[in-house]
Amino acid sequence: MKFHRLQMSRPFDIWKHSTNDGKGNLTKIVFEYDLPSNDCIFSDVKHIFVTRSLADVLSKEGFTGYSLSPVITTYSDSYPNLQKQDPVWLLEVSGAHGVDDFGMLTPTILIVSEKVLSVIKLHGSDDVKVFDYDPNYRHPVPDWLLNDDDAEE
Repeated sequence: MKFHRLQMSRPFDIWKHSTNDGKGNLTKIVFEYDLPSNDCIFSDVKHIFVTRSLADVLSKEGFTGYSLSPVITTYSDSYPNLQKQDPVWLLEVSGAHGVDDFGMLTPTILIVSEKVLSVIKLHGSDDVKVFDYDPNYRHPVPDWLLNDDDAEE
């Protein structure tokens, strides 16, 4: 089975109305669309969301390595047509990358099977970037972040 790494857009704000524990962990997530999007899957650093229509299909297909939880979805007043955006569900990934249909290569890198990618493309992926799966891939880190000259002084 072939796998892919996804890089998703972020047309939302989850900090404006959500509740957190004071340590940066959200205890009640409220997803607010703040930009229009034709995508069916979104992410920030710690969270992955899918539209309700994609969640319905995923649940019926028998894919492995994930669970879904409903999320309160609100809409910014910035764009009048945001109300037409599909409500979202939180996608929690528990599978092994390169084995299950959903897996995390690192805490921030989602890997999906070819079958899942086909379903995502059918439901909207205009701003989703798709890359070949490489189990050794890591986000590039600029040299200036790795070079701690201040520590030597």
